[in-house]
Amino acid sequence: MTPESTTNSSRKRRGALPITRAEEWLVVALLLLVGYPMWVRGGTQVEFQGPLPWLAAVALLAAILARSSYERQRRNCSISRSMRLALCSLLKTPALYPGLLFLALLLVQWWNAGRELSFDIRTLKWFYEAPRIPGLPSAIKQEDAAEMLRWFFPAGCAVLAVKTGIVRKRTWRGLCAGIVALAAVLAALSTVQFALARGLGICKQPSDSYFVMSFGYPNHGGIFFNFVFCLGAGLLLETIFRSRVKRPGRRLLLSVAVALCFAGATVSLSRAALIVSWLLALSVGIYAFAIDWRKLSDGEKFSKGMLLVALACVVFFAVHGTSRHAIREEFLDGTGLEKLDDLSRDKIARDQGTYIR
Repeated sequence: MTPESTTNSSRKRRGALPITRAEEWLVVALLLLVGYPMWVRGGTQVEFQGPLPWLAAVALLAAILARSSYERQRRNCSISRSMRLALCSLLKTPALYPGLLFLALLLVQWWNAGRELSFDIRTLKWFYEAPRIPGLPSAIKQEDAAEMLRWFFPAGCAVLAVKTGIVRKRTWRGLCAGIVALAAVLAALSTVQFALARGLGICKQPSDSYFVMSFGYPNHGGIFFNFVFCLGAGLLLETIFRSRVKRPGRRLLLSVAVALCFAGATVSLSRAALIVSWLLALSVGIYAFAIDWRKLSDGEKFSKGMLLVALACVVFFAVHGTSRHAIREEFLDGTGLEKLDDLSRDKIARDQGTYIR
């Protein structure tokens, strides 16, 4: 038997194995880890960050158990041996050791934080005092350094959980589809809230200057919806061109989710996100059309070309009808960013007792 045939047969055996319950729980844990900050201001508010490290630890533990159950199913071995194999897989993950070094850096920065703001009477200038050990990394406030830990520890655990616990393509597709579904619901509600706030002056949260659902900063919402738009577009193209079984229902749902994520990126009012979202949509449409071009007859080429143009027009007029004034303000007047700058100056004034112009 040749090496290629051995590899193909092992792939077939791996794909034929049913997904275990532990792998399903891993997908649920990862969706909770990704979905929770998605709905609470993007994970940027301190009062909502408490559950993140615990969700990350649960996801990493679920990944180890999922890999153990997969190895036990594939090798028909004992629980102790499958756990050793799962731990070895975790220790062999390339992202583990750079992540531990970065976590150590954040821990040192947190421990060496606490630099007080003082006023020098001789020079009449404000300055921050030296840290506990000047040669080590430090932070102004220990709370800010702790926030870095609450951000990057869950992110590292998510990477390790995916690399360790997700082995099958079906599990990976399920995780990606779940993320796209959560983002599509958030994008739909964001679009409704945007229309209500612009048209009726209600639902202006989290602030009067920016009020798209859970994101308190335009670039955060824009980059998130653009990322999920790419993820959903990849799943949609795979379903259309590589799936052996025709699933029109899945195609329809993915198409709606991708369109909603595009709308979410648009109503985020992030200038970069607006430009990138339209470039991404154009690129995806051209790529899909180019893949299918050779297989189509002349009549099908014309009909699908007209369908692509019609969809582009529908999306354009839908966005233009709901947010043309806001987009014009953002690109030409810049009033949205000026309001955000005013809010930032007010926050600094409240924190330091001074007003900065």
